Amino acid sequence: MALNPEALEVHFNGCIFGVSARRFFEHLTLGQVNPFARMAASVRSLRDVAEVVDLVRFEHGWTFSLTGLTLASLERKGPADPVLEGKIRAVRRGAAQPDVRALLGEVMAAAMRHAARRAARNAPARFLAAAGVDDRFGVPGLHSRLALALADRAGDKAPAKQWQGTLDNLSRKGLRSEELQRSGLAAFLDARAGDNALIPGGALLQALDFSALRISVIANISEARTQLRFEEVPERELPKIRGEKPPQAGQQRKLHLFDRSLGYRIEEVGHPALWGMDRHWQAVTFNGSVLRHRHTRRAIFESREEAVARAQEHAREVLPKLLASERWVDWSWTGGADYREWLVTLPFYPGSFVENHFGVRNVLVHVRCDVREGVDGERVLLLHEVQSDWMQLIRRNIQRYGKGLMFDALTPFLQEWPALALKLMLLHAAHLGADAVGWTTGAQQSHRYHGGGSEGLHELYDRTLPREAARMLKPFGLECRRLEVYVPDNFGIRHTEAGYEVRTAGGKLLGVAASFSEARALMPDGAHERLYGVHGVRMDEGAREAISKAGFAAWG
Repeated sequence: MALNPEALEVHFNGCIFGVSARRFFEHLTLGQVNPFARMAASVRSLRDVAEVVDLVRFEHGWTFSLTGLTLASLERKGPADPVLEGKIRAVRRGAAQPDVRALLGEVMAAAMRHAARRAARNAPARFLAAAGVDDRFGVPGLHSRLALALADRAGDKAPAKQWQGTLDNLSRKGLRSEELQRSGLAAFLDARAGDNALIPGGALLQALDFSALRISVIANISEARTQLRFEEVPERELPKIRGEKPPQAGQQRKLHLFDRSLGYRIEEVGHPALWGMDRHWQAVTFNGSVLRHRHTRRAIFESREEAVARAQEHAREVLPKLLASERWVDWSWTGGADYREWLVTLPFYPGSFVENHFGVRNVLVHVRCDVREGVDGERVLLLHEVQSDWMQLIRRNIQRYGKGLMFDALTPFLQEWPALALKLMLLHAAHLGADAVGWTTGAQQSHRYHGGGSEGLHELYDRTLPREAARMLKPFGLECRRLEVYVPDNFGIRHTEAGYEVRTAGGKLLGVAASFSEARALMPDGAHERLYGVHGVRMDEGAREAISKAGFAAWG
C-alpha cells in the first residue's frame, strides 16, 4: 500500500513536537530534492527510516516547522538541548507511540518498493540544467545582488559598524530589505558590533547563508494508469521459461498478448486432465520470469484479466511509466503541446505550508503552461496560470490581523513571488529555445473562472507581471508587448495518457496521435483556430543567450 499523503505527520501526545515523513515522501513520489544524508535506496531498517523522518514543531494548531533534526537525532540529544526546549523526555515518549511506529513501518515499506525499481520511464525533462555549487538558490541563473556586491569588496577590511553602514548604503541603492534580512549578515555583524577588529569582505561573503531559501522546481507528475499496452499476437512457439521445471507431457502454452515496449506477455496454459484440457493463464515478465499471485503465490490465474492485472501491477512497481500530470489542464486553453504544471518549492525552508491545489509542501508558486504557435509561426511558452496559494493565504491573514512577527516568519518572497516566477519562466524559455514567453490577460483569467476574483486577476496579469517584465528585461533591450497565439475554436487537441487526442467541439473523438504535430494532421474538415491576444515578450537567439548567461537577481 502506498503512503497516504494525508497521514504523513504524527503529533506527539501532550507535546508540541511530532514527526513528518512529507519531505521524504515527496522525494520518492515527485522527484523532489532529497534533503537527507541517507539515500532512499539505502533505507532497509527502522533505524534507517529514523534518518529520513523529520522531527517537527507544530504551531498554531494547523502547521508545523522543521526543527533541523531527524528522529534519529533524538539519540544524540541531551535534556538541555535548546531546540527541544527541555522536553527531551516527552519527545522520546512521543517517538515511541504506536502511530509513530506504524508510520515508520509504512515509510520503510515505501522506500524498499522504491529501491526495487529498475528504472522510471518517460520522466518529464528538467526545468533547467542541474544547479552548480555556486548557485546559492539552487537554480542556475538566479543570483544574489548582495553576494555580487561583497565579492567586489572581498579584499576590503573594516570594523563591523562600518560594514553595517556599507550595507545601509547598498539598501539605499536598491538592495531589497528582505535579501539583507534573509542573508544572516545582520546577526553576523551585530555579534561583532562592540569589536573594532577589522573584518575582511571575504568573511562577510562566506557568512552569507541563503540555504533555507534554496529553490527546487519540479514537475507535477503521476504514474500512468496503464503501464503496459498489450497487443493480440499470432500463435507461435514459446521459449522455455527461466527457472521453471520442464513442462509436463502434453502441456500446451499459447501466447495471447504481448507488450512491445517492455516484453511482458500473457499466455494461456493447458494441462491434460480427466475431463480434457485444464486451461489457465500466466503472466511472464521482460526477463522471462513467471509472475505469481500476490496472495496465493500460485503461478497461474483463473482468467486472462487477472493475469493482465498482475502484469500491470508488476510493471508499475519495477518499471513505472511517469507522466506530466494534467490535473488542472481543463482550466487552460486546448491546442497546446507539452503541457506542464511546474511547482516552485522551498524544500529547505523551516516553516511548512501545504497548499490545496497539489498537496505539496512549501509550493511558493505554481505555473501551468504549454507551448503553442504564435501568429508568425513562433514557438510561444504560454503561461496559463501563475499562482501562489501560500502568499494569498498570508495576505488574507495580514489584512485580517495586521502585519506581525508571525507572518514575517512565514513570508519568504511575499512581495517578490510574481517577479520570481517570471524570472524562472524566462530562464526556462531560454533553456527550451522558445521564441517568446506569453501570459493570459486578466479578462481571459476572469472569464475562465467565471468572474471570480476579477480585480485580483487584473492586478496580477495586467499590471504586476507586465510591470515586472518591463523592469527586469530592460537591460536586455527587450520590452513587454502584445502577442497573439492560436487557440482551437471548433475542435480540441488535448494530451492524455494515450497520446494527443483530437475531438470535435461536441466531444467526439476523431483520433489519437503520438505527437502534437501528428495530431494537427487529424484536424477535422472546417477546423478553425482563433487568435487570442496575450501579454508577452519576444526573445531571439541573442536574447536567450544573454538571459541564460546573465540570469536574474533573486530580489529586485
